[in-house]
Amino acid sequence: MTNVDQSIPLKLWQTYKDTSALSLAEPYIESWRTLNPDYSYSFMVDDEIDTFIHDHFDRATLDVFRALPLGVMRADMW
Repeated sequence: MTNVDQSIPLKLWQTYKDTSALSLAEPYIESWRTLNPDYSYSFMVDDEIDTFIHDHFDRATLDVFRALPLGVMRADMW
């Protein structure tokens, strides 16, 4: 199979600094799942994302990620 034959995975990702927003977001999460039944859904907090980058990328990438001053910047990079 070539890269042309591969499609983008059907996956919805949501991030937040911690789990405090999950209860407020639950109706929206449920609607995403209902409207997109072929998609999987994952939620990751900042510490999990940091660990993911540490485990899957080189040190330079992790350093850049950690140096970004705003959460929205880190979310865009991740």
